[in-house]
Amino acid sequence: MADFSHSIGWHAGLLIIGTLLLASCDRDLKEGSDSGPNKILVLDLNYTLDEYVGSNTHAGRIPDNDQYQIRFTVDLFPDNGNGPNPGDRISRTVQTTSNFHTGTNTHRINMVIPKMNLKILVWADFVRVGGQADLHYNTADLTRVKVIDPTAWGDVQKLAFDGVLPFESRSTADATLTRTVDLELAVAYYMIKATDTDIYAAQPNSTPIAQLTTRIDYDLWVPTEYNVNERRVSDSQGDISFTSPASDMAPGSAVLASDIILVSRSAVSGFMMGANYDSSLSIGQFQIHGNNNKLISTVSNVTVELNRGGLTILEGPVLTRPADSGIGVDPTFEGEIPYEFED
Repeated sequence: MADFSHSIGWHAGLLIIGTLLLASCDRDLKEGSDSGPNKILVLDLNYTLDEYVGSNTHAGRIPDNDQYQIRFTVDLFPDNGNGPNPGDRISRTVQTTSNFHTGTNTHRINMVIPKMNLKILVWADFVRVGGQADLHYNTADLTRVKVIDPTAWGDVQKLAFDGVLPFESRSTADATLTRTVDLELAVAYYMIKATDTDIYAAQPNSTPIAQLTTRIDYDLWVPTEYNVNERRVSDSQGDISFTSPASDMAPGSAVLASDIILVSRSAVSGFMMGANYDSSLSIGQFQIHGNNNKLISTVSNVTVELNRGGLTILEGPVLTRPADSGIGVDPTFEGEIPYEFED
């Protein structure tokens, strides 16, 4: 069994400051017949994006704000105890900004609300600068947020946040109410890192590290749909593969592949009760290719432990192993696969 270490670090969130663009807000609300005029809701969204640790070459990486902006989608529903029905949505507010960096922030949105039992669903993700169209996630219905292309290589622009707030607006005579939603990352991030790039590069006729590609073949189901109301993965898909370029080259190492995966909140991911991680992902194999699609190495049967809002790093000397030698990586075998969990 190979010396293939497995570690989890990285806590993430996002600092957004500056002026935000109000993209759309449906304010044509009907006043309740027995509850008086509509009110103003001042909604504070709290979230953080800290530098994720565990990889010096990745420290502090966030989406490029010259290309990407964060989009906040806020849906308002009546809270009738039956769960939000898309047809009952009272309003949708969408705002975007390109002014973000690491740190913590409270972002404020003003909304018009009726006097009744209400529930707010919030989804925050990245879209292209200058637009508001879905990029990685279809947000037409926040109870069924869908991954648009599960085969797309997953870098940091696939980060996404969620939050839920039920509240009752009739309990006070105040015309303006203030509420807070603490947003959480709804995803986990993993990367595969080669630690033998110097040894590989010294071999005759080796492909430059920057030109390597890695094909990931997932073995089982991969989450592809998310219910913000229930804060859990609601659907998955099998037979998913994608190809990733090498990145983050450093002396002796390089990131060969990475992906961002939807993960249920630990409180609702019942099948992982008792485990020290929120979910897991099965990679049937990944293959590293060089120039002219030459097969350099094959790594088989990899189990990736995922923590919501966390970074999992799989690292080892994967480039200098024979192409036909599989490396079985299963963190349940503690005696064979050293791994470390970090806060």
